[in-house]
Amino acid sequence: MAEKFHRIDEKRLDLDATQPAPVPARRALGLELGFTSGAQLQATEILLYDRVAVERLLDLRVSAFALLKADPASLPGLEDWAVTPALLINAVNRHVSPKKADEAEQLLSEAESLAVELRAEGRTFAVGEISGIEAPHPHLWFCVQSVPGTRTEGLLLRREVDVEEERLWIHNGDPFVTILDAHGVRRDVRWSAVEQYRVMEAADSERGRN
Repeated sequence: MAEKFHRIDEKRLDLDATQPAPVPARRALGLELGFTSGAQLQATEILLYDRVAVERLLDLRVSAFALLKADPASLPGLEDWAVTPALLINAVNRHVSPKKADEAEQLLSEAESLAVELRAEGRTFAVGEISGIEAPHPHLWFCVQSVPGTRTEGLLLRREVDVEEERLWIHNGDPFVTILDAHGVRRDVRWSAVEQYRVMEAADSERGRN
């Protein structure tokens, strides 16, 4: 009997007993996505971003919105976070002082520059390397990478010691998820258009060969 897709409910981001059992990462070969248009797509790798940079980006945006006294419902969509006339008009309509509006504009400009840099420095990871991939919610995905670093030891005779550090990679919160498909083609997928989601396991490929 064919396996069922896991249907995405955009209104439920919590995980409970109705979710399918987690798939061990070592067995996950890819994702099979079904779209509201009826199209299907297989993903083998996903682009993730450095958590420290993502948190810095969010801090800049939140600080700017606080200065503008912005209501999230009145702001541009997540894909339009650049400094826009709409944000400044909102500031004027809310009687924000010119000084605060200028500070907010500077913060948003810095955030936009960081967003461009963040996207350029993102890394793709095989689906099987990503923790939380059994859930169709990008904010739950992460990958831990060990990278070489140094640490200073000693009080008098200080010396540099090589150490292994952990770097955490996550989704950046944008409405698009960047993937590599089964042919190695890079694609930006608007996640709200994904209706069905299934983790492809090693057993799937074995059945295909039989």
